[in-house]
Amino acid sequence: MRNIIVIFILIFLSLTASFIFYNKKPEPIDIIKPLKKSQTNIKILQKVKVPNTKLTLINNQKIKIYDFQGKVLLINFWASWCPPCLKEFELFSQLLKKHPKKYAIIAISQDHDLKKMDKFIKIFRKKYPWSKIYFVHDPKKKISQEIFNIFKIPETIILDKNSYLDKKIIGTPSAPLEIILR
Repeated sequence: MRNIIVIFILIFLSLTASFIFYNKKPEPIDIIKPLKKSQTNIKILQKVKVPNTKLTLINNQKIKIYDFQGKVLLINFWASWCPPCLKEFELFSQLLKKHPKKYAIIAISQDHDLKKMDKFIKIFRKKYPWSKIYFVHDPKKKISQEIFNIFKIPETIILDKNSYLDKKIIGTPSAPLEIILR
């Protein structure tokens, strides 16, 4: 008799535990959490002021990194032959359309074929005329590799409003840009 009671108690406890385990509600997803995980493609960088690098735009206009102080600056490294790179431009355009005074974007192309790069830029500007993206050509990767230590694309360096390193996106963003840029 005693054995039967023990068996019933064990069955009752195992059924109760199973019920609790299988009916547990999933925890809400925190979309900010991935920014802290090492598996994400977003890296938090040590706050270091970048040098006031002088860049030559594709129209031969000269700009400097510090010209953009007061705005969050995204420096994107891309090429016209890189499909994930081209997809990012739609995201950048949406960001600039919503927040034109808050963000600035410099897109540094590693294209060797200047005609293909120019063709993409013309199509892009026609499709997104409001997007004020500053295009730089870096076929020898001097800016990419020597100044910003970029060896694959797409990658984006994010500088805060005072030109300090903030984050680095390796590949296409794994979260909406507005969340990454918080």
